[in-house]
Amino acid sequence: MLLLFIFKEVSQQKQRLSQTTIVCPMSRTYWRKLPELLQRQDCTKRLETFFEKMNMYDRALESYKKGHAYHKAVDIARKGFPQEVVKLEEQWGDWLVEQKQVEAAINHFIEAGLFNKAIEASIIARQWTKAIQLLAHQPPEVSRPFYKQIAKHYADIRQYDLGEKYYVKAGEYVDSFEMYVRANKWDAAYQMISRHLPETEVSMLYIKEGQKHEKDQMFKEAERMYLTVNEPDLAINMYKKAKQYDNMIRLVMKYRKDLLKETHLHLAKQLEKENNLKQSEHHYIEGGDWNQGVEMYRSRDMWEEAIRVAKSNGTAKDLAEIAKKWAQTMDRDQGVKLLTKLGLVEAAVDFLCDKKEFTEAFRLSDSNAKYKLPDVHLKYALHLEDEQRFKEAEENFIKANKTNEAILMYEHLEDWHSALQVARQFSPESVPQVYIDQAKFYLKKQDMPKAEAAFINAKHPDIAINEYIQRQMWTEALRVAKKYAPHLASEINQRISSQGLKEGSVDDLLGSAKMWEDSKDYVRAIDTYMDINPSNMKDIGQLEAVWDRAVNLAMNYDKERAQDIVAEVGKRLEALNRFVSAGELYENAGFFESAVTCYITAQQWTKAKDVVSQIKNKEQYSKISSMVEKAYKEFLTKNQDIGGLTSEGDVSTALNILAQKGEWDECLDLASKQSGEIFNHYLLLYVKNLIGEGHFKEAAEVFVKYKCPTNPANFAVYKTLALEILAEAELNDAELLVLKQMMIVLCNNLQAESSPASNPVLIEFNQYSIIAHLELLKAECKARNLQKSYTKVCISLLRYTKEIRVDKAFLDAGMACKDAKMLNMAFVLLNRYLDLAEAIEETEGGSGLQDNADFADTDIPSPFETPLPEKNLLAEAKRNEIRDWVLQVSVEQQIAPKLATKVCEQCGATIFEACLTCPKCKKVWEPCVASGYPLPKAGISYCKTCQKGAIKEHWTEYVKATQHCPQCK
Repeated sequence: MLLLFIFKEVSQQKQRLSQTTIVCPMSRTYWRKLPELLQRQDCTKRLETFFEKMNMYDRALESYKKGHAYHKAVDIARKGFPQEVVKLEEQWGDWLVEQKQVEAAINHFIEAGLFNKAIEASIIARQWTKAIQLLAHQPPEVSRPFYKQIAKHYADIRQYDLGEKYYVKAGEYVDSFEMYVRANKWDAAYQMISRHLPETEVSMLYIKEGQKHEKDQMFKEAERMYLTVNEPDLAINMYKKAKQYDNMIRLVMKYRKDLLKETHLHLAKQLEKENNLKQSEHHYIEGGDWNQGVEMYRSRDMWEEAIRVAKSNGTAKDLAEIAKKWAQTMDRDQGVKLLTKLGLVEAAVDFLCDKKEFTEAFRLSDSNAKYKLPDVHLKYALHLEDEQRFKEAEENFIKANKTNEAILMYEHLEDWHSALQVARQFSPESVPQVYIDQAKFYLKKQDMPKAEAAFINAKHPDIAINEYIQRQMWTEALRVAKKYAPHLASEINQRISSQGLKEGSVDDLLGSAKMWEDSKDYVRAIDTYMDINPSNMKDIGQLEAVWDRAVNLAMNYDKERAQDIVAEVGKRLEALNRFVSAGELYENAGFFESAVTCYITAQQWTKAKDVVSQIKNKEQYSKISSMVEKAYKEFLTKNQDIGGLTSEGDVSTALNILAQKGEWDECLDLASKQSGEIFNHYLLLYVKNLIGEGHFKEAAEVFVKYKCPTNPANFAVYKTLALEILAEAELNDAELLVLKQMMIVLCNNLQAESSPASNPVLIEFNQYSIIAHLELLKAECKARNLQKSYTKVCISLLRYTKEIRVDKAFLDAGMACKDAKMLNMAFVLLNRYLDLAEAIEETEGGSGLQDNADFADTDIPSPFETPLPEKNLLAEAKRNEIRDWVLQVSVEQQIAPKLATKVCEQCGATIFEACLTCPKCKKVWEPCVASGYPLPKAGISYCKTCQKGAIKEHWTEYVKATQHCPQCK
């Protein structure tokens, strides 16, 4: 009824709203409060229906979501809010999961496109197939964690093939491996892991698993793991730590047979430390060292056990030794009784001997073991020897049939008489050996005569001879041979000759050579002499004499080998640096080339030239004389013997040496005596060297000293020298003065050769002379404050800006005009200076020098013909001061910015007053020596000495101040 009432009210309200455009406040409040009214009445479903009927879909949707009526909410969303459908499906799925309706949530997550949540829901709901289907379309980084959960499920239900499949998909190869291991499916585990991991990682995995089993004391499983990856040592070590020695030995026997014995012995020692003696014994025996087992028992006084082990594993002798050691722990009677009881009579006898009980030992041997009597006598003899009862010892040695022992006893005592007596009486065949032993005794004492006598008594003179030979006592060896072994004498003499350098002394060799010479066997005598060398004859003089004897014998008695002997002796003398002796030998034998070579090496030039003079064969003479001459020159050159080289006619080499040594005065003095070309070559070489070192003044002085030769090859050097001196920003007066002198001398020389005045070379060098003169004059006028002359000189220098620094020339001229109140000229010249300064600053240059109208029809070079310096002469501040003055003068219009002019005397044209050449009629004026300005027709003064003219005004000003001519001083 309430709902019907509401709908009626709604219908009526809609009708009223449609009939009016104004809504009263009361109706708005009513509609706003109506939903609150339905909520208070708990009419949620009616409220949702109300909102839906009123087309209030957003509030209806919100209401359905709050009431978890997601089906209705989704329907409304599809009608009015399609973008909310996906979000609603996710919320629906989440709500179903909260309600434990996980399986129902799967499809909603799928509808929402949330496959991760769908997969998680499938796994929670144990819908494995569904989860696998969903995972098939997911990337590996998403699917792997889920595959691992699925694989674990199949592993838990023992479907190992599926478990492996999904572990592999998850990339969890180790988990798959462990699954098979837990299931004891070893082969499957190995096959699976080998397919997916490299061998090294497989090995590490098995080792790791083995260590886990070992820690859990699952030794069989751990062993299997270690052996599967061929690591038997780990299994062996595992059993060792677990003290399961049988298993340890089993594996060592199978996999480390080479270490089996060592392992047994190691275990035996370990077990012995643990006092497990039976087991230790077993391993000692198995390790092949049963003696250690015996020693183990013996060290613990367990003699019965020691005897048992020795009896079971050793020989009768071994048993006897152990028994004797046991007996030694007892007194004599008990020891004898023990050994006799064990049936070891021999051991009992030895036991008594060891106890020094020889009487009882003789009794026991005589009654029970007569064959032991010699052994008892021997031991008794050794005892007597230690007691120094030598005669009794001798008797017992003989009774023991050990005559040789008695002889050795006496030899040890150095009692050779008793030794020989025993030998002669009981062992005659030993007598020679006794004598030999006696001889060796004397050899050790270096008593050769007694040793020789003993060897001869032993019927072995050959040994005595050999001992002498070994000691290089050839004379004694030859003496003994001649007396006791004549058949060896010739052989010994032959050895002295043929092998004397190795075995004999020099005296022996000389004696042998003399013997061959006396017997007229000259070939052997020569060979013996030649066998002597510096290794055994240190006196070089004596050695030369010996070889000289060999050469003389060869020349007289063995002529076929004479030349070979000479050549060999010559080589030996050369090797000893006895070049003069070698040269004389070669010279006497006619080996002229070898003789000359030796004399050259010895620097015996006179001897070498004497040999050359003896040569009759022209071809040989030419060859050897050239060799001597070449070597002598090389010697003189090496020793820088200028006089020698000059006397030999090799002046060129002498000059080169002097030049290299920097001895230029001597070099040029010598060169001046040769041809003009040679002198000029070394003069230029010297000057270029000075220029290269920056010594321009010195270079010019050298030219002046040697009268400035007019060789055309020198012209480039004269020019370079002039330009180098004039290029400096601050010129050096000393350099300028020498330059002026050089150019004057050079120009005079060129004029003396009748060079025409139009000769461009003469004109160029004369111009350098004028520049140097004007630069010197400029400095002097400035120093003496001759303002007028100084200003004119500065202006005159502008015509030479190709040769001097252009910016300095304009700066000096401009500032001089400014100081002389020649403002028109100052303005023009300083303005040009500023243009030049800007051009120098510009990286590409020339932008400020476009206009040359101010200097047209003058002999001042165009700015495009003059080189610009790399850096400005003045700092920016100083340039700004000049720029300010130029601007100020320009603004005030106090001047007429132009150069001073004059009228040409020939054509009447108006030209720049400092021009030396009229640009119209080409008339040429001589420069004034006091100002550089052109000389007019009138008002000229001339120097009586140099005949140079000067403008009278400037001449008077200069001479009044200096009292001399500006040109010739």
